[in-house]
Amino acid sequence: MKFFLFTLFFFELGFSSILDCSHEGFSYKDKISELMIVTYKKSPDFIKYMKHNKFGGIIGFSHDLSKFKKITDLAKELKSLREISELPLFMTIDQEGGLVQRLKKYKEMTYIPSAKLLGKYFSILPKAEGLIEARKIGELIGSELKSVGFNWNFGPSLDLDHGISENVITKYNRAFSKNHEFVAKYGSEIIKGMEKYVLSSAKHFPGQGISIVDTHNGLCYDEKKCPKFQRNDFKPFEEAIANGTSSVMIGHVYYANLDKNIATFSHKIVSGYLRQKFKFQGLVVSDDFTMGALGEVLGIKSFTYRLGAVPHIIGLAAEKALKAGVNVLVMSEFGKGRREVEVRDYLCKRISSDKELREKIDSSFNLVQLFKKKIKLKSSKKILYGKAYIRGIIKKMLLKFSKKDLKSFDKNIFKYYYF
Repeated sequence: MKFFLFTLFFFELGFSSILDCSHEGFSYKDKISELMIVTYKKSPDFIKYMKHNKFGGIIGFSHDLSKFKKITDLAKELKSLREISELPLFMTIDQEGGLVQRLKKYKEMTYIPSAKLLGKYFSILPKAEGLIEARKIGELIGSELKSVGFNWNFGPSLDLDHGISENVITKYNRAFSKNHEFVAKYGSEIIKGMEKYVLSSAKHFPGQGISIVDTHNGLCYDEKKCPKFQRNDFKPFEEAIANGTSSVMIGHVYYANLDKNIATFSHKIVSGYLRQKFKFQGLVVSDDFTMGALGEVLGIKSFTYRLGAVPHIIGLAAEKALKAGVNVLVMSEFGKGRREVEVRDYLCKRISSDKELREKIDSSFNLVQLFKKKIKLKSSKKILYGKAYIRGIIKKMLLKFSKKDLKSFDKNIFKYYYF
């Protein structure tokens, strides 16, 4: 795989110099800020930080979301954040179920079983009933998130379970099934339910279930050793698009038989397959920009990249993603902390001389504003079923599976539901 070299060019940009972030007298600073989702911190300074920088949204992780005594206190905090923003904020979260759900601490929130457990549940039901149940799961997740103050869920995961033990999808039970038609049908019903309340995100396009390296820490880029992309992995995303998912998250994955670029930087994958072949017109959102896979393809060690020691490399990654067709960049914290301002500064330096980048920022900004209007139209009605409903699911499953089986599908299930 061809690497992008780390050269003196970046130092010549004068990264710390004063920026006007403009072209022909028009400022792009706020437009670029609107394309960034940044990590929420429980701190009075964070609200001031957001008001000053005008970033487009926040993403909440457990370590800060769980610092409140009650879920109602968190809801008040999120309301305060929304009120200081001139434009509506994207309030995002990863709430898949199983390992990946950020609000497990609060007794008011329903613990959602893993995708694998839910997939097993759907499979023992008549098809029509299973599809109804899948939609209920989506409604439950979406309505509870909306009641707290979130409006965009980074889920469900529509990756296939290829049975690769080191893969983060298989390892953590994040796939509904290995069958592409099954994942497509039931995943789409979850999306339909969720979209009544919040924006959903089908992830991780074009499919991460076959990768053999955790993209948080690196990337498999040896064309002879790495798994080849399988076309069936496209199917769940194609169905999700047809059924109205608001967004698709791009995975930091590399498949030599699909493109010579990592998916996040691939015009062929983002603008070609996703936009043109599958006719997707919603938001394309990146996976986390602190993940080491991006550093490796840009020629630096993954951990060095994750630490944020070379922020202009993260800026370069952002530029390549925007040019490929990604609309929204997720910038979380790791190592040296926040890096979104430095990334914005990098992009600002590129504005005056890069027509393609300007056009991509303009079109992404317009699309973001369109979807920020749509979040106001989502329902606020709270679903009445919650823990009792999930308990009923487990009770039905225990007629077909043993407790040991259920724990293998979701190791924490009996921590939240006692039988």
